[in-house]
Parts: sequence; C-alpha cells; structure tokens
Amino acid sequence: MPFRSGDVHMQLWYEELVILSPPFYANLKSVLFEEHPTLVADLVAIAPKSTDWLVETMAKIALSNNSAVSWIIEIVRHELEVQAVHDPALVFRGASIATRAVDALMKVTGLSFVDHMIGDIVRDVVNNNYKCEVDPAKLQPGECIEEHWQTLAHLLEALWEGIESGVSCCPLIMRQAFSGIRRAASAFYSEHGAFEQVRYSCISGFVFLRLLCPAMLAPKSFGLVGRHPCASSLRVLTLMAKGIQCTANLTDFALKEPYMQPMNNFVQRCTPKLKRFIDDIANDDVAGSPREGVGVPDSATAKGPPGDKAGLLVIDRERELAALCA
Repeated sequence: MPFRSGDVHMQLWYEELVILSPPFYANLKSVLFEEHPTLVADLVAIAPKSTDWLVETMAKIALSNNSAVSWIIEIVRHELEVQAVHDPALVFRGASIATRAVDALMKVTGLSFVDHMIGDIVRDVVNNNYKCEVDPAKLQPGECIEEHWQTLAHLLEALWEGIESGVSCCPLIMRQAFSGIRRAASAFYSEHGAFEQVRYSCISGFVFLRLLCPAMLAPKSFGLVGRHPCASSLRVLTLMAKGIQCTANLTDFALKEPYMQPMNNFVQRCTPKLKRFIDDIANDDVAGSPREGVGVPDSATAKGPPGDKAGLLVIDRERELAALCA
C-alpha cells in the first residue's frame, strides 16, 4: 500500500458494573459506617490485592453518606489501640488505613485549600528561573551560595505567608476530622507522657507530609500548574519542601544534611507559627458536629469551598457502592 501513512493501535478495557437504586445499599451503608465502622481493617487484612482502592472507595462513600468524620475518627482510635506506636513523632507517618482514609478525604475536599495556600508561590517558582542551589557539591562554577540562600529564604517566607493566609479556607469537614484525630491521639498519648508533642505531630503529618509537600513536588498532579516543572524549578520546590517538612516534624537539620543547616533559622522562627496554624485548623470549637455538613447530599453534588476553581464536589455514591460490592 504505497500511500499508507501509519497505523493506530488501541487497547480497550471494558467493565460492566451493575448499579442499583439507593435503597438496595441501605443495609450495607449501615453495616460499614454505623454498626461496624472499623470493618475496613478486617477487609484490608483478607484482601488478595492492593487495598488502596478499597480505602479510597469507602472514604468516598462515607463522604457521600455524611459519615466521613465519625468513620475516620473510629479508624484512628482503632489504629492507636492496635498499633500502639509509642513514639509520637512516628504517629500517622506510615501507610495505614487511617492515613489512606484521610488522604482520600483531603484530596476530594482540600485541593482548593492547597491552591489558596501554596498555589501562587509554586506557580511563581515554576514560571521563573530562580537560582537556589545550596548544596556545594551541585553548584556551578561562578555561582554564589550566599546569594542562593538569600533567594531561598525569600521564597520560604513567601511560602509560609501563603500557608498562614489559608487557615480561613480550610474546609469544615477537614477541620472536624483534624479536631477529632487530635482529641483521639491526645487521649491515647496522655498516658505515655507525650501529650504536648503529639497534639501537633498528629496533624502536621497529614497536612504537610501528605498534602502540602506532595503538592509542591508534583504540582501538576494537584492542579496547581498546567505543566510539569523543569528540573531546576523542581529542585527549588524540593528545597522549599525540605524546609517546610522539617518545621512540621518539630525538629531541625542535623548532621544528615549538613549543607541544609543554615535553614535552621527559618525552622526555628516558624515553629511557633506552625503550632498556631495547627491550633486553628484542629480547633475543638470548630462549628458543627461530626455529622453536620461533612458529606455530599442525595443529589451527589455539593458546593465546594470559597475560591474552589472546580466549584463542585462530585461523588457518584451509587457507583462507588456498586464498585465496592463487585
């Protein structure tokens, strides 16, 4: 065929999912979120494959069922009792059912919150060629490390200002979940003499380790930018994320990365601000009970938080229930 210009090869995957009307799933929802809210732990234990989809699907169903906060708090209490991690610095740091459930909650409800806090500074870094390399082993000939530190310090201050300004945009459901997690962790660790530290580490692990820092390292995946950052911009974002994560860990740069020790001044200045930030978003006086305004109504759509670019939070509840049953 002399005029043949090319071939198109396609791989198709077909799935048939039987979705029933809402009344058929009433008993299932009652069992999962009211009678046995920690049943997910037993299901994960016997699942033959990866269970990320299971926890994420149940989190979405809980959101649409107005049960997300109470369900997550029960899972957190169960994990604290079963795993009994005695070092408060390590609580909720690994990949567990609780951390994956909160991950799903934050990614469904908190993307506009992330954009409000760090979106502007991330886009600024991606669109400008800042020179911030502070590792002497990676400096190019003629580059001045002192100037790089000044630029990096300026960017870190702008980043932290954005984080502080985002407190008022934290979605109600995230505030309620963080408040409940904090109460559960504080009650458990008060018996182990680590009450003060865990009040902050139990929340910073979610907000910074699992939300803000991943958004900085993969901004396109979180909808902050339209393209992947170049290598130099990604390096700047990585250095900034290191500073923020070190602050969230309530520690400083020790001998592991000696070239980062000049950032300890920033970490020490921001530690009190970090505690105020967590006190604000995990306040016990947050409006509403754990069952008010935390899910998606029967229409399966709800208005997103102020400034939400998408404007709508959409969960197809019956489809998620059908997928879980299948």
